[in-house]
Amino acid sequence: MTLKLKKPEIYFYRKGDHLSFHEHAYALCEKYEAQIASPSELETYQDAVATESAVFNWLQRSEYTAKKAATDSQRDAVWKNIGQLLRIYKRHFDPSKRDAAVRLYMLFAHYGDLAHADYDAETVKIEGFVVLARSSDYAPAVAALALGEWIEELGRLNDAFKGVADAVLQEQSDKPATSLAEARRTADLALRTITVRIGSLITLNGPEGWSGFVDEFNALVVHFNVLLHEHYGRLHARIDIAGAHVATIEPQTFTGQPVYVIPDVAVVVVQNHVEQIEPLTFTKDFTVTYKDNVDPGTATIFIKGVGRYVGQLIVTFNIVARPLRNG
Repeated sequence: MTLKLKKPEIYFYRKGDHLSFHEHAYALCEKYEAQIASPSELETYQDAVATESAVFNWLQRSEYTAKKAATDSQRDAVWKNIGQLLRIYKRHFDPSKRDAAVRLYMLFAHYGDLAHADYDAETVKIEGFVVLARSSDYAPAVAALALGEWIEELGRLNDAFKGVADAVLQEQSDKPATSLAEARRTADLALRTITVRIGSLITLNGPEGWSGFVDEFNALVVHFNVLLHEHYGRLHARIDIAGAHVATIEPQTFTGQPVYVIPDVAVVVVQNHVEQIEPLTFTKDFTVTYKDNVDPGTATIFIKGVGRYVGQLIVTFNIVARPLRNG
């Protein structure tokens, strides 16, 4: 009989699954410690799993770490939306608006793809962008495109991020000395050392007595590999936005210029057998094009999915004439 240990796709396991796998794997090694006959290797593995558990639990308790990531995601979305709006206005029929958009877009492009910059660099650059956008050099262009609220929201979120980042620094006093990535690597290596030893013992001495360990270990690997692939499948599954929810768009006043409304779009997702509303982000999850969005009447928005979202959704809104003044 040939016994062979299955290979866990351990590098790709999610944080909680990675720790849970090692906790189960160590318990199994402890069960067969007499056969493994390497107390030092088992002790090293035990310490590695304990360290990963401590780091993981600290991260789970870290309220501000989660807030920091969420706030960064929000300011990233606003930054991307400003870029998308500027790209739309660069094609405006009104030369003055086109010129304003080009001027602002040159400033925007100067700061680059901030969504992929490190936290500190992004904070400094957004602060610089907001200061310039509010300055007398660029304020007229911002006003011409009615982007003042977007700029103020970006500044607000950047200030909020700085506040959360300061709170994160204060809670670092009890931060573990080892990063989660390093703790994961150490646990992986410790297990690898043990499984190589077991493989060698089976090769040298034969499979007698090892079928129990191999069967249990392989069942454990299969279970966690399946969890990984199920998660990967859910993560990359395509979602058709045809049935998405779109918030009602209030009537817009006729100005003689195209009306650009960014709709609020959300889809229903099921997590742990519970339906939840998941808002979509403009440019990241969907794009929009318009029809009949100048004159009074019914305007149409074509919402098209991007990335993991596919399909198209069509909604309408009304453009109404400005009321005549009496007298």
